[in-house]
Amino acid sequence: MKASITGSDARFGRCAMTLPEVMVTMAIFTLCLAAFLTLHLFSIRMNHITAVKLGASDQAREVISKLMTDIRHSGDVKVGQGSATTFVEPGTNQLLRGNAVMIYPNKTNTNVWVRYYWDASDLTVKRVTSDNPTPEILVQEITNQYVFSVENYTGQILTNSNDKRVVGVTLQYSKLVFPSASIGGDSLFDFYRVRTRIARRTIE
Repeated sequence: MKASITGSDARFGRCAMTLPEVMVTMAIFTLCLAAFLTLHLFSIRMNHITAVKLGASDQAREVISKLMTDIRHSGDVKVGQGSATTFVEPGTNQLLRGNAVMIYPNKTNTNVWVRYYWDASDLTVKRVTSDNPTPEILVQEITNQYVFSVENYTGQILTNSNDKRVVGVTLQYSKLVFPSASIGGDSLFDFYRVRTRIARRTIE
């Protein structure tokens, strides 16, 4: 005589899973969970990288915007070595480049000026004016000494000024600060540099 399972026992028997089925299900679930976690961690990293780039771009845009306004409306621009209290132009036949740029709104009045300079003591680019000699920090963690240069339209650094000259600006970062991220080694970036050239609107 053949026995049969009826009632609730039959329902449970049909719904039960074998051990191999449980193991396959757990393996698939584990793989899916690992994939979701990997994607989540990747998204967090990309979000951080994007935030750092945007922060650096904002900071660079602010200093370049100020430089552009001052240089475009200037009567004369000189590049050389400077600090909050001093400025010296390169000698004859030397490359017109340095850590500072001197901007005169009126070429005939050298008592009114704006100076941007790179401070080696704290790796910042600062701004001072004849009206306000207190340095204003514009950008931080800049490592290159030659931030400013006088160039022609091809980007060649000149040894003498002319009407068609432009002011080259180069900012090489060692660290991005909004949010903080180091550059080099195992950090987010191997290299980060902002480079632009600004021409005066007033031709002598």
